[in-house]
Order: sequence, then structure tokens, then C-alpha cells
Amino acid sequence: MAQTFKGWIGTDLGEHGMAWTILVRERDGGWCEVGAFLIDAWCLGVKDAYFDEMPSDEMQAFLDDQLPADLREEVEPACVRALVEGAAAYAQSLGFLPHRDYRKARKVFGSLKSTDCTRTFTFGRDGRPCFMAGPDDDEARINRVFAVLTARVGTDGFDFIDGTIDEGDKAANTLYRFIGAGRCPDKGFTEYEAHGFLAATCLLTRSVDPEVWIVAFWGGEVARPVFESEDEAEEITEAIVGIREAIARDLDDGDFIIGLPDEDDRELMARRYCVGFLRGLALDGTLHAWLRGHPEGGPEISWIESLARGAEPVGADIEDRLVEAITRLDVLAGEIAGAADTPPGATSG
Repeated sequence: MAQTFKGWIGTDLGEHGMAWTILVRERDGGWCEVGAFLIDAWCLGVKDAYFDEMPSDEMQAFLDDQLPADLREEVEPACVRALVEGAAAYAQSLGFLPHRDYRKARKVFGSLKSTDCTRTFTFGRDGRPCFMAGPDDDEARINRVFAVLTARVGTDGFDFIDGTIDEGDKAANTLYRFIGAGRCPDKGFTEYEAHGFLAATCLLTRSVDPEVWIVAFWGGEVARPVFESEDEAEEITEAIVGIREAIARDLDDGDFIIGLPDEDDRELMARRYCVGFLRGLALDGTLHAWLRGHPEGGPEISWIESLARGAEPVGADIEDRLVEAITRLDVLAGEIAGAADTPPGATSG
């Protein structure tokens, strides 16, 4: 029986330089060989490799688990070999060996010839090695990679992307540095007011254009900050959007936290958070009114409003109580999201 191959490459390869690629060689008797390779086309070559034999009817489940349908493209089988071997050769030229299971996994190539591939793969990013650290790379590992690259191409011969920092944290650091520099229209504006405002916008049930809430973030059109350049304005705006997306994910996943300081100004920052939250919620007067009139939402809104006015918190820790209130309001907002645009008794304002 002639050998039959099928191959797939992850769609992340072009944008991030890293993706799984999978090759399947079908055999007689309803069995197949599967080779999977995690490719870092920008620097490290074959970061992981896997080989197994399995019944053909189990292969589809393996493929869907490793490379979901919307994250893969089927390619000429020869192109899988061309990509894998090209990445391994590029990495070796920089001083990096392929994963220890690479030799075993490449058995799946069989009689395939990489020269039959009709695609051209490039390695490195923009002609340079680019090391992208992942969440499993500790400082010692990063330093080892730096040492190898420096020895081969010099300190200025490669790029580095720190993928160990969460995107939400990166965005937060960018915005908070800007706020900390005292360049906001309101000199009393804090990162906690920003966080509160963005958390409230995640609750909005009516469509609020991003341009509207981004302007409102600073306090209105007149209060917009003066940026040093268009690039800085774009960077800060992207950071604001990134933080909002991170907060929305945390609310959806039940991982929502505020992170109030432990110092003496803990209560002050909680009040600033509440001020920001109420400003954000005011963008949807219908929702705000509905929550105020709700038997469960009303007490939470009243408590947040009293805290924003300077009332002394009582009972549980102020941060735990705030998280509880915002989470509950988010649940209530979600419950009316699919209902009528204007709930009974609510008014816009």
C-alpha cells in the first residue's frame, strides 16, 4: 500500500512565529503514525516534539485537541517536513539544538521529500533572530538563551519579546506610568479611579462606542490630556482598551480583583475606585437606574455611592466587599442584557 500523508500548520506561525505543526502517516490495518512539532521559526527551532501510533479513528480527536479547526490550515505534507527541518537548521545555526524527542518524531516523515514543498518559509523576524520568552521561561533560562545569541550574533544582533508578562499587566504598566507622571487633566486621578471606571464599562448593557467611553475616561472632551505625540496617544489608548479587556475576562472567569494598596491610603484609593466606577456606570443611565431600583443591586449601588462620598466602611475588608459588590452588579447587568432595551421603571439620563 502506498503511503498516505496529511499535514497541518497552526495559523499563529505567521503572526507570532510559533505554532504546532502536525503530520500524519496512515498505515494498513486502520492505524497511523502521528508526529507533532512545536515550531519557533524566529529563534529556537523545534521547541517540542511528539510521536505516537494510534488508531486512525482516534487521530481526529488528537488533531482537534492539539490544533483546533479554526487555528490550523491543511498543507502539503512535504511542507510540514520543510518547515520542521528548516526551523531546526536555522536554530542550530544560532547554537540551539532541537527538542530531545525530535529524532524520534521525525520518523513520521518516511519517504516525504521536503523539496516537493511548493511553499517558501522564512526564519527569524525581519531577518533577525527574535527570542520570545514564554510563561515557562524563568530568568535563568532567559539568560542562557541571551548568552548563546550574544555569542553568535552579538548583543545588538537579536530582538527579544518578553512573553512572561501578561498582556493586561503590560497595558496597566503603560497607563499607570502615564498617570504617575502627573500628566492627566485631573491631578488627583489615580490608577484605582481608572480601574473602577473601566470595570463599570464592562457592565454596560447598551452599546457605548469606544470613542465615547475613552473620552469619558479622562473626564470629558475638555479634560483630555495633551500627549507628546500621536504615537504616545495611540499607545495610551491601546493600554486603556487592553486593561478593560483584561478586567472583562477576569469578571467572566470569576477571577476579578482590585488590588488595593496595603498602606494607609487603602481606604482613599477605594473611594477613588468608587468615583471612577460611578462615572463609568453613568454612561448608561438606563442600566444605572435599573440597578438602583433592583432589590439586590440597589443596596450595592448605595454602598458604593456612600463610599465615594467619604463614608467610613464597616464590616468586611473593604476590598473584599468591593469585589463582592462589583461582581454582583455584573451578574445583574448580564441578566438584563438580553431583555428589553429599557427595563420597566428605568429611565435614561
